[in-house]
Amino acid sequence: MYFSLILVNLLNYWRRLNPLTRNLLLFTFANVVVVNFILITLFSTEWKDLGLSRTEIFLRYGRTINDSWEPMLEAVNYIQSEHQQLLYSKVFFEEQTKFQYPPSSLLVFSFLKINVVEEFLGNIGLSIFNTLKFISWNFIILTIFFVIQIFNLSLKKYKWKENVAISRFERIAINFFLVCLSLSFYPVMKAYTLGQIQCWLNALFAVLFWCWMTDRKKIAGILGGIMCLIKPQYALILIWGVLRKQWSFTLGFIATSLLGLIVSISLIGFADHVNYLSVLSFISKHGETFFTNQSINGVLNRLLFNDPILNFNHNSFPPYNPWVYLGTVLSSIALISAALFLPMLTSEKGSITDFSIIALTSTIASPIAWEHHYGILLPIYAFLLPYLLTKKVLGKFTIYFLAISYFLTSNYFAIAKDLAYKKIAFLPLNIFLSYLLAGGLMVLVCLYILRGTKYEINESNDNLENNVFIE
Repeated sequence: MYFSLILVNLLNYWRRLNPLTRNLLLFTFANVVVVNFILITLFSTEWKDLGLSRTEIFLRYGRTINDSWEPMLEAVNYIQSEHQQLLYSKVFFEEQTKFQYPPSSLLVFSFLKINVVEEFLGNIGLSIFNTLKFISWNFIILTIFFVIQIFNLSLKKYKWKENVAISRFERIAINFFLVCLSLSFYPVMKAYTLGQIQCWLNALFAVLFWCWMTDRKKIAGILGGIMCLIKPQYALILIWGVLRKQWSFTLGFIATSLLGLIVSISLIGFADHVNYLSVLSFISKHGETFFTNQSINGVLNRLLFNDPILNFNHNSFPPYNPWVYLGTVLSSIALISAALFLPMLTSEKGSITDFSIIALTSTIASPIAWEHHYGILLPIYAFLLPYLLTKKVLGKFTIYFLAISYFLTSNYFAIAKDLAYKKIAFLPLNIFLSYLLAGGLMVLVCLYILRGTKYEINESNDNLENNVFIE
């Protein structure tokens, strides 16, 4: 009797909930709990092979790998020694250490290696690696915070008709679901557990994205310049800014990157910066075959079995293959040209949709796009969902399409590795290892349709900074 009454009350309360609250709850439960339960029970996936294992490491502040930090420290130690050879000629080509960042990326390490700073860290019991891990942990928190801000801002900006029916309690619940989805977003968590500087870039991009939405273009440009000092591929966003005549953004970007480059050259030397061009040339010709390279280059290398697919080689790259190189160059040209020059509505030039396209393209078009590089997708999803609730660009299938792409990009499917060397007739099944790339391309499709579609929503950024969080 009492059980039936409780059940009826719960059912009535469930029906009174806003559709967004209900659906986010169901999707969060399905994507975080059900998917991983199925992977464990039906596919015998071990805990360490689940995306959630990275979340667990983050939550308990567990041990991380120094994937970025060790080669960067080796590079800093080399340039601070009495060296005879150029940095990349020695470290990258001769010693075969995969230090693939520009010299300007070492500015943070150079600061931490100052005697006073190093002594201070030692006095409080922190090594350089522990300091970087602590910074990365806080950058994850920063990422999640701004993802929530972007979602709530997008929900208000695009005036979804059901938005007025969301109670304060439901808004808090929605924010909680966003935290859960962020903490279980595999590319973001993997960047942290790997000890990757991409963890910092993902956070900076989330802040940059929010700044763009709130018309803080100059600050966005400064953040973009910082990102470019660490990863030159983000210079593509600067080119986009110039073509879109986003002058305050462009000014902030150029001033920051130029200042950082001047400091870097004064500390490291001009010759080492020129020497870095040989690294970029080498990487563009070889790429990576390892299955976590979620780029067109990675797909082509795997289809041609151009190197071991399941084993990462720390000291070498795949052999040069003219077909892989040609496919990489042509696909990159096509993706970049579409992002920069494809016809669009005049009102969409420089919009947040247009910006999302060039940001995502800068990752997908790269010869090497590791899984953790797709952490920039999280703030894009936070913007897209409220927008697509209003503008169903694919009809009734719109939200399902977005949900499928999120399903592919937010999870880690170790079972796909079983297909690495299998074929059906002449078709290699390792194409299915590129599920994250497929999810990213699905997002890109949504963005292109949005950029080229008329709508009646007010795109003005006026006073949006006052609408950042729940009322």
